Amino acid sequence: GVAEYEKNYADYEKGLEEYNDGVKELSDAKKEAEDKFSEAQQEIDDARQELSELEKPEWYLFTRDDNPGYAEYGQNAERIKNIALVFPLFFVMVAALVCLTTMTRMVDEERTQIGTLKALGYNNGAIIFKYMFYALTASLLGALFGMFVGMKIFPAIIIMAYSMMYGIPDVLLPYDFALMAVVGAAAVVLTAATVYFSCTGILKDCPASLMRPKTPKSGKKILLERMGFIWKRLSFSHKVTMRNIFRYKRRMLMTVVGIAGCTALVMTGFGVYDSVNDIIQKQFNEISNYTGITAYKDGTSEESLGEISALLDSYGCEGDTIYQKQITVSSGKNSTDAYIFAGRDNDEIAKFVTVKDRHTGQVYTVTDDGVIINEKLATLLGNVNIGDEITLSLSDTRRVSVKISEICENYAHHYIYITDELYRKLSGEDVPYNCYFFNCESGLSESEENALASSLMKVDGVMGVSFKTGTESTFRTMLRSLLMVVVVLIVSAGVLAFIVLYNLTNININERIREIASLKVLGFYDKEVSMYVFRETVILTLLGTAAGMVLGRYLIDFVVRTAEIDMVMFGRTVHTESYILSAVITLIFAVIVMLFMHRRLKNVNMVEALKSVE
Repeated sequence: GVAEYEKNYADYEKGLEEYNDGVKELSDAKKEAEDKFSEAQQEIDDARQELSELEKPEWYLFTRDDNPGYAEYGQNAERIKNIALVFPLFFVMVAALVCLTTMTRMVDEERTQIGTLKALGYNNGAIIFKYMFYALTASLLGALFGMFVGMKIFPAIIIMAYSMMYGIPDVLLPYDFALMAVVGAAAVVLTAATVYFSCTGILKDCPASLMRPKTPKSGKKILLERMGFIWKRLSFSHKVTMRNIFRYKRRMLMTVVGIAGCTALVMTGFGVYDSVNDIIQKQFNEISNYTGITAYKDGTSEESLGEISALLDSYGCEGDTIYQKQITVSSGKNSTDAYIFAGRDNDEIAKFVTVKDRHTGQVYTVTDDGVIINEKLATLLGNVNIGDEITLSLSDTRRVSVKISEICENYAHHYIYITDELYRKLSGEDVPYNCYFFNCESGLSESEENALASSLMKVDGVMGVSFKTGTESTFRTMLRSLLMVVVVLIVSAGVLAFIVLYNLTNININERIREIASLKVLGFYDKEVSMYVFRETVILTLLGTAAGMVLGRYLIDFVVRTAEIDMVMFGRTVHTESYILSAVITLIFAVIVMLFMHRRLKNVNMVEALKSVE
């Protein structure tokens, strides 16, 4: 019994020792846990305090339209679309002129055959159908070929040009069957109507009359002959040329109108290029005088602003604070977005922007009497003028009216220039400056721009840094892409000019083949015969070119205003070089036509041309 008792007692002491160890371990663990809970609670309290001190966050919701690349691609597509609304119309008009002349001449040349068919007993309907079938076949084949070129090749060239700017997947070029139907129907109706009316006019004559050559038009005294002081000084060949020009008035009109249309199209191509190029030259070299912009948060400390100033000083740049923010501006039912540009006074604004008149070049002063807005903005607001009032939405709840003191020149985006004092008067608040505009007299290299931007972005409160060269580079890339479009337009217009001149010159030679053969029989040299014909072509081409320059000036203005998007104003000046190049290109094609036709004149078969029809 004693041994068992001692054994149980030993177990008891062992258990008691384990219990005491457990109690001690629990006490230590409890203390450690309480310390950790205390630390965790302190962290929670600190986090709550920090959270309570945070400013209320601002959330920004962006769509794909806010992506610069996407937006720019859309704007470029809109420009091409607007240009496409105008140019095809003029091409169709000139092409219609060619078709009208060619079909009319074809029927006239078949006069003898028409008389023969009529004498053989064919009715008018059968004779008209013969030529109508040819006209319909030719117009349909030409329309189908043109549709393929117009819907596959030209768009592919333009898309290829813009692929240099954007990373875009393969673009599908589906056929627009509705457009194809309209264009095809227009071509068919035009040629068919021309043939129909030409045939019905000829078929009014009797077969005997039709089988004889058409009586040449009798020459009449022209106005120039009544001006003796001019007429007497002209050589014989020049007198003949003048009489022939006015003898065939329809051909003269067709040539002048056709060449004028082609010259206008060529000139418009150059004019569009000039207009876009002016955005770069004038906006970034004459109007925008700053090197870059540093945007910072509202409430940025003076210390941070001092850091910005010091960094700029280290790169040899000087700057000042400007308030620039996009707001909504309206007048009546018209409204759009524009940037408000506020500086302490006119001198501060003038450091970074030249506010001037587009026509006179007069530099305006931004005063406390009103705001200065740019020309395109004035147009979008319903053609408001100096002295009119517009409404500015300075915030979601504050809208103020202000008078326009001047309207200035600007090409990229819209701006409202206002002084610090006027802004304070309108809003009742101090100007919340948010940008640091700066100028670097010696300029910055690309590596220096990157280094400066990197340093500025490290300053507390800085939201972004941009340089004028970056914006300018975007426009230059756009201009390079647009150049391909311009080349397509100019080449197409030049080829059309060649077709017009070739057709009309060919018709001229066919109409006067007996006259030309007579000259060769009389001993005129090939060069003299060619000049006898081409002198008229040269004069009419020069007249058409001159008329085309006048027409082209109006066409450029129309196309430029149509092709503009709301945020951009194209230049309004057509450079002298564009006038010269347009004329030279037209004359080059005229010379090419004359070289082709000179060979034909050399090979005129005099016997065949002069033999009697009897």
